[in-house]
Amino acid sequence: GGTGAANTLDDYEEGTWTPAIQGGTLSLASTPRAAYTKIGRFVFIQAYLSLAGNGNATNMAINGLPFNTPSQGYNTCILNSGVSPFGVLGRTNPSSDEIQFYNVTGQANVAQNQLDDSHFIFSLTYDVG
Repeated sequence: GGTGAANTLDDYEEGTWTPAIQGGTLSLASTPRAAYTKIGRFVFIQAYLSLAGNGNATNMAINGLPFNTPSQGYNTCILNSGVSPFGVLGRTNPSSDEIQFYNVTGQANVAQNQLDDSHFIFSLTYDVG
């Protein structure tokens, strides 16, 4: 509500992005969906990644976010994922286009070989400050 300049929506964008697995040996078999919507300083992304079965114990991280994160602090992400049998948290690093994934049950990094031959489906919201 309101009619002041602070209440106008003048920063809206939507499109696609190109996720890439950072480090390790896991590879993308295909990317059926990778889309984003940016409203103001918040970015909402969706991704459906089909992963090949060749991962090693390297930590799972995906780069290529459509917008870098702020230069100060870490950004814990709101993440919904289809990964089983554990829940997954996402975290972005300062001044980065990368998401790192963590296992919520043990607070350990998710290893790439835990995702061999799987479908990694997630939505995520992050702040670009």
